[in-house]
Amino acid sequence: VFIHVAFSALLLIVESVVIGINSSKNLIAIPIVIIGASFLQRTYLQRSRKMRYLELEAIAPLYTQFTDTAQGIGHIRTFGWQDSHMKRMFERLDCAQRPHFYIFSNQRWLAVMSDLGTTVAGLFVITMALKYPSSTGQAALGLSLLTLVRFNETLAWWVRAWVMLESSLAALSRVTKFVTTTPLETAVQEKDMVAHNEAAKRKGKMPVTAGSGRT
Repeated sequence: VFIHVAFSALLLIVESVVIGINSSKNLIAIPIVIIGASFLQRTYLQRSRKMRYLELEAIAPLYTQFTDTAQGIGHIRTFGWQDSHMKRMFERLDCAQRPHFYIFSNQRWLAVMSDLGTTVAGLFVITMALKYPSSTGQAALGLSLLTLVRFNETLAWWVRAWVMLESSLAALSRVTKFVTTTPLETAVQEKDMVAHNEAAKRKGKMPVTAGSGRT
């Protein structure tokens, strides 16, 4: 993912320079392009992060339903609960699919904004070429317009790669936090707990104490 981010950023810089060398006056548009790309990246990142959280929250009940159904399929068939379980399954499946449509809409928004930004950049290049014809040549103008065709795709690719990198780093941070903050039961503690439980069984008592989910 990091390689994609670095390569797409480098390609974006190269294409911006190619578009700007058409005329020295086109270099004015490069800071505007950078500001627009930063705005797209920040807005798309915030929305994508929220959509990912919604996706995780929506799909968790569906996976729980799958697990419970697989473990209790015999009881479901015995008591004739197939219809109610199927209805609940479809309801949770519908809820789990909603974030996917939100994510798709967010991606379409990114594509539209990239196309609009490319259109504005193309109009700026053409305007500068028509207003200052002596400052550019036919070959340079053709090269700039040809580069503009791929500029929006490169911009969208860079934004999506950056979002993937942010999501990967956030997931790694959550795993690291879980590993460092969750208490780990040592072999001595496990031995003491087993001995304590065996003694409690002989006395007819079974105390419940706080434990850890990690082994």
